[in-house]
Amino acid sequence: MGFDKNQNAGPYSNNGFRKNPNSSHLDFIEGEEVEFVGQSEKTKNKRGIPNGTIGTILDKSRMKNKNMKTSRSQLFVDFGKHGCRILRKELLRYPDEHEDLLEDLVDTQGSSQGFQNYMKEMVRKEKNRELNELLIMVDENEKVPAENIRKFNNKVNSIHKKINDNLERNKLLKQDMINQTLENRDNRKKYREWRKEFLDEKYLELQSKIHELQSSPEYKQKRELRKKLTSEIEELTNKYDPTNESLTKVEFMKSCVESDKESDKEPEKLYNYQKDKDIVRLKYLKSELNKVQLYLKESTKDVQKYTSYMDNGSRQYIPQVSDKTDYLKYLHYHYEGGKDYKYEELKPSSEYKVDSTFSVKMDDDIKLFQWGLNPQDVHW
Repeated sequence: MGFDKNQNAGPYSNNGFRKNPNSSHLDFIEGEEVEFVGQSEKTKNKRGIPNGTIGTILDKSRMKNKNMKTSRSQLFVDFGKHGCRILRKELLRYPDEHEDLLEDLVDTQGSSQGFQNYMKEMVRKEKNRELNELLIMVDENEKVPAENIRKFNNKVNSIHKKINDNLERNKLLKQDMINQTLENRDNRKKYREWRKEFLDEKYLELQSKIHELQSSPEYKQKRELRKKLTSEIEELTNKYDPTNESLTKVEFMKSCVESDKESDKEPEKLYNYQKDKDIVRLKYLKSELNKVQLYLKESTKDVQKYTSYMDNGSRQYIPQVSDKTDYLKYLHYHYEGGKDYKYEELKPSSEYKVDSTFSVKMDDDIKLFQWGLNPQDVHW
């Protein structure tokens, strides 16, 4: 039927801006200034036009693409540094309509009445009941005592005074609600700005902790050793790889022939001896590399922990909290001026104690069940 749930219709949604689906394209005249109100927090990075941007309506004949077809509900608007855009009429309004919009929003808040709004009619009848009772048709020739006329005037004046007082009170309440709405927006804006700065500081603290852990002398030494072992293992592995072993053997034979010291020995035996020696060396290097990697893995647990917090898309750069509720408590605690936040652990609702002296007395049926027998089939 076209009736949605109106989830984004409150005074805090979209900073109070609401689209008017009943607006007409005839309401906007070329050359007049308009305000863009068609962007929410979810779509602020898609259009590139901030809410509240002032633009000027232009004639569609000034568009670059002369052959482009647009409906009459679409308007051509110049937003200055944000460029010229084609927008629907529901996304624009005049700048002086903000006050009226706030009053409409306040009027719609807290209403639980539906389309059958018979309650207002009943209230109106109840207000006019006393006045209707006083409007008594009196014959012109009949003489009315002055005392009755005075009482009648007093009652009428008291009723009008009550109605005027109610109107004045409702007006003040409406203005108070508007002021409270604007104050709440300012407070929420201040909190968001403070939260951004606070989380940026926490991000820098995590970076400094990671840098402190990675800049220790022992950690650096192990990393250099791992790099050295890895390069040596790679060199020995490539040396005796099936594709490179023939070339390695030829080079070794050539070096043995050119050397005078090893001329009394066979080059083939020398090559096999050197190969066995390098294989033993390769095994030793791999065992040493495993030890170094184990040390680095144990020492970088905190680094990985802090890195996971830094990579968090929701910007929860606080390792001291455990869940979302505790995270919000932590932020509000520091926003109100707190220094050291203490995590409140959940306490059990009751304490359970085991009494070792208590023993359960088993009857004969339970003993039979333990032996896999049904008591009904056993006859004593």
